[in-house]
Amino acid sequence: MALAGVLAQDRPSADAKLETDAVCTLGQTDAGYRITTMQPTGRGEVEGIGEDEFESAAQQAKEGCPVSNALGGVEISMEASLA
Repeated sequence: MALAGVLAQDRPSADAKLETDAVCTLGQTDAGYRITTMQPTGRGEVEGIGEDEFESAAQQAKEGCPVSNALGGVEISMEASLA
């Protein structure tokens, strides 16, 4: 969980609860069926953090996420919000 890692880096002692899920779209390509889009959603409760800071952390996590990097040819749109 890249988002948990980013939040822990900035706020190592903060209490946090994170829920994530993702929806992917499969599409037919010249190479066969492939994942064409990925839409992860993150919701969290993080002590002492505002919505803008949480969204910024989520975007930072998206950019550095090993899974996002492995899916380099896939359109990824991240949605994040505080509970």
